[in-house]
Amino acid sequence: MRLKSIKLAGFKSFVDATTVPFPSNLSAIVGPNGCGKSNIIDAVRWVMGESSARYLRGESMADVIFNGSSGRKPVGQASIELIFDNSDGTLGGEYAQYAEIAVRRQVNRDGKSDYFLNGSRCRRKDITDIFLGTGLGPRSYAIIEQGMISRLIEARPEELRVYIEEAAGISRYKERRKETETRLTNTRDNLARLNDIREELTRQLSHLQKQADAAEKYRTLKTEERQSKIELHGWRWQKFQQQISHYEAVIQQQAIQLAESLTMQQQLEGSLTIERDKEAASHEALHVAQNQLYGIKNTITQTEQQIQFQRQRHQQLLQQQQALSIRQQQAIQEGEQNAEETQLLDNELALLLPQQEELEAMLEESSHRLETAEMALLTQQNSYENQQRENAQTTTQVQLWQSRIQSLEQTLLRAQERQQRLQMEMSQFATDGLLDDVAIQQETLAELDVLLQDEQQHLEQLSASMAEASQQAQQLQQQHHQLKSQQQQAQGQESALKALQQAALGLDDQQQQRWLQTQGLAGNRRLAEVLQVESGFESLVEAVLGDAIKAVMVDDLSAINMAYSPSVILLEKDDSSPIATDALVGKLLSQVGREWVVGVKHCPTLADALVQRHALMAGESIISQDGFWLGKHWLKVVGKKAEDSVLARQTVLTLLQQQLEQLQHDIAHTQQMQAVLTQQQQQMEQERFLAQRQLSQHLQERGLQQAKLAKLQAQLTQTQLQAQRIGQELDELAQQVAMDTETLAEARLNLETHLESLQVQQYASEDLQAAREATRLDVHHARQSVQQARQQSHQLALRVQSVQTRLLALSQNRQRHDQHIASLRQQSDDLHITLQTLMEPVAELTMTLEGYFADRLQAESHLQATETALKELTQQYRQLEQQRQQLTLSIEPLRQQLEANRLAWQQVSANQSHVLAQLTEMNADIQDVVNQLPESIDEVIWQQRLEQLATKISRLGAINLAAIDEYQQQAERKNYLDAQAQDLDEALEKLESAIKHIDKETRVLFMDTFNQVNEGLQHLFPKVFGGGMASLHLVGEDTLTSGVSITARPPGKKNATIHLLSGGEKALTALALVFAIFQLNPAPFCLLDEVDAPLDDANVARFCRLVEEMAQQVQFIYITHNKIAMSMAQQLMGVTMHEPGVSRLVSVNVEQAAALAAA
Repeated sequence: MRLKSIKLAGFKSFVDATTVPFPSNLSAIVGPNGCGKSNIIDAVRWVMGESSARYLRGESMADVIFNGSSGRKPVGQASIELIFDNSDGTLGGEYAQYAEIAVRRQVNRDGKSDYFLNGSRCRRKDITDIFLGTGLGPRSYAIIEQGMISRLIEARPEELRVYIEEAAGISRYKERRKETETRLTNTRDNLARLNDIREELTRQLSHLQKQADAAEKYRTLKTEERQSKIELHGWRWQKFQQQISHYEAVIQQQAIQLAESLTMQQQLEGSLTIERDKEAASHEALHVAQNQLYGIKNTITQTEQQIQFQRQRHQQLLQQQQALSIRQQQAIQEGEQNAEETQLLDNELALLLPQQEELEAMLEESSHRLETAEMALLTQQNSYENQQRENAQTTTQVQLWQSRIQSLEQTLLRAQERQQRLQMEMSQFATDGLLDDVAIQQETLAELDVLLQDEQQHLEQLSASMAEASQQAQQLQQQHHQLKSQQQQAQGQESALKALQQAALGLDDQQQQRWLQTQGLAGNRRLAEVLQVESGFESLVEAVLGDAIKAVMVDDLSAINMAYSPSVILLEKDDSSPIATDALVGKLLSQVGREWVVGVKHCPTLADALVQRHALMAGESIISQDGFWLGKHWLKVVGKKAEDSVLARQTVLTLLQQQLEQLQHDIAHTQQMQAVLTQQQQQMEQERFLAQRQLSQHLQERGLQQAKLAKLQAQLTQTQLQAQRIGQELDELAQQVAMDTETLAEARLNLETHLESLQVQQYASEDLQAAREATRLDVHHARQSVQQARQQSHQLALRVQSVQTRLLALSQNRQRHDQHIASLRQQSDDLHITLQTLMEPVAELTMTLEGYFADRLQAESHLQATETALKELTQQYRQLEQQRQQLTLSIEPLRQQLEANRLAWQQVSANQSHVLAQLTEMNADIQDVVNQLPESIDEVIWQQRLEQLATKISRLGAINLAAIDEYQQQAERKNYLDAQAQDLDEALEKLESAIKHIDKETRVLFMDTFNQVNEGLQHLFPKVFGGGMASLHLVGEDTLTSGVSITARPPGKKNATIHLLSGGEKALTALALVFAIFQLNPAPFCLLDEVDAPLDDANVARFCRLVEEMAQQVQFIYITHNKIAMSMAQQLMGVTMHEPGVSRLVSVNVEQAAALAAA
């Protein structure tokens, strides 16, 4: 394999499309400095995946694009393509079939790089993978440029090891080991998550196992309980049937006895009615006599009360007259006391008023003296405060300047110390290498992002599909449960209604059923089952039909043998029944049964029926919508609840059967859809698991790369910011130090000035304070005088005000007292007049009262005669009533017994119907149950058995009936996860085994390569130097990680480290090492960029002989200015820059080039 040519377009100075051919193994590139020769080396490095602008001699990847010149505009894209001759099949695998391989990379101004392999877009990793183990790469030993020789020799041991590994082809093993470790880590993570799920499932299975066992036991107990209930219900139904027959016989006998007693009771009630009318008339006469007597007595009582009232009123007025006389005497005495008190207060007020005037004059004089002293004190206080403010301001200024000076001195000291620290820190920051590492890491992350985006989209699509499928499954499950619940509810309703319908239609009559069986009519439908009635008229039609609603439908009555027939109604279909618009027959939607309702009309209400009944003909009747059936002379109440109607019940049964059929169809369809959806979910779950595992692996890898990039960026940013910050801070500190020094001198001068002013102000302040204290003492004496005079004046004014207030109150009391005395005299005169006129009507009332007494005697005699007659009538009525009560008492027990028996019959019938409904709900036939009953059943023992079963069931607690299915599902999932865990364990073993195998092969291969390179170096070093020796040494014990160091001894020198050699010696040693590696694992080609520059002519000649010897196996492309190196080239290519900023390739004659170089 060899490099055939390089195609450059827009790359650095090669703006035009240029092809550089390499037909031989020794190709030299010559030209003056700065013409762009090294750009060809950069182009090869860039195509092979170099992502650091520093290694391409730029600041960013955009610098590889032609940026314009004085005569040309910048271009938007750069492209490099390497053409390799692979006719010998050096690149194996899928590329072995290609004789020529083209690797191309292009980049635009946005910094986006695209790679192409034989014209197909690929990743950077694909390009680097091709050259793994070949010795080629963006930073491999096959590309040696200016300065790289010294870096190779001075490389750290671990960096030098990389060259040996590349020569040994270990890079592919390390890449495989890294990938294997990543897969191993991901597999362990997946296994850990899987084990967590398995542990959770194990706990769930343990719980579900208990629930499933409980559910199975629950089903067994429920089955046993159901059978016991069926047998107990069957025995109860049989017992209820016997009780019903007994009650029916007793009820019939008691009803006859009750009818006879009621007839006798009606006769007695007629006699009682006649006697009751007589007694009522006598009561009316007695009432009239009593009212007359009561009226006379009331008149007498009222007259007596008037006389008594007049006498009491006269006595009350006499008492009031005496009280008024006493009050007059008291009022006169109070008036005399008020006059004496008024005279005393007038005398006291005449003495107090002159004293008050004297005190007010003294107070005014004292206040004037106090005001004068306070004004003087205020003036001195203002002067003192002004002086104090001036002192405080000056003191503040002094303190401020002192603080300012102290702060400036400290600031200046800190700034100087900070300058020294920053200058030391500035020397520690450098950004070499960080920019290149960041660029490489960004490109790696970009490739991972593209891959992750595709995988994430695929996983999101799977998750969305699974979520949708899960939602559909949940909806189907809910729909299935709803349908099952509706089906069970409808089945329960249908069973209950069928049981009620069978009982209502007499289908439980065994004798009738056996006869119908013998006649072949057992399967025939009843009239209620085929009859169709307009909605709302079911109960009316059913009332008219009566027992005919149970009629058995037959095709021909004449074909029936009625011998030994039980009570049964047979109905033959007849299509000729008439239809009347106002008749009930018009409400029948079917033809059958019409003859039974012919002649029956219908109307909305009972009132309408009562009006129309007079127009009815013989045999006609009318029935109202509200439940009354009338003939011309009879009425029957036929109201029945809708739930008791046989026809309405049959309509509901028909609708329920249709609903059940539709529900069964829907349930089957739902189950089919659930099965299909479950299979789809399992497939999607497996696919998502695989996608999630792959995404997790790549996410983990990206996280590591992202963390590495973030760390590099943070280091770079921090370094740049620190350097920038330190530089800015140093400039600011220098300016600040100068300003602070100048400000400090000014502050010290201002401080001295303010200290002198402060001393003068303090003397003036002391004089003002002494004068202020003297004036303050005068004010204090004047204020005490004013306060004493003010207090005396205030006390005297209070006494004057008190006396004046009391005098005013006494004057007002005197006026009210005079008015009160006048009022008492007027009241006394009025009472005297009233007493004189009060006793005149008493004599007249006494005479009237004697007449009322005579009328009362006459009324009492008439009342006594009326009461005697009433007693005789009452005695007769009581005798009749006693006879009626005795009969009623004999009837009531009989009626109660009859009602009790009827209630008992109804209760037993209801119990029997309830038992029958329960058996129907259990899907048990009553006749089969009765026939299979044991000969003797003890209800107590059966009930105890049921209670024991119920206790066992209740002890089971809450039962999850779905636990059995859930347990099976979870067990299958557990088995599936166990199989996956076993697969992962096996994968872990294989991966660990693979890593051990890789490590073993790597150790062997590295040591073999190391020994061979060491032998080659020991062989080539004497050739290059003309003697001496050099060797390689391992640094470290582990051959997988140990570094590599070089020791060299040129001719005539002692053993020394490589760092003690001269530049030329280092270059020759590096060349000897590179050629030793080439001899071991020759790279397809080797690029040398002026590596002969530090060598003298003698060493260049040795170098050229070595290159010519190596060129037998390795293709050399080298840049040189040395004529000796030019002379060995088989092909010379010159690079010129005739147009400023634009490189061009020209042919160069070897001899002319040598002459030019010599000149």
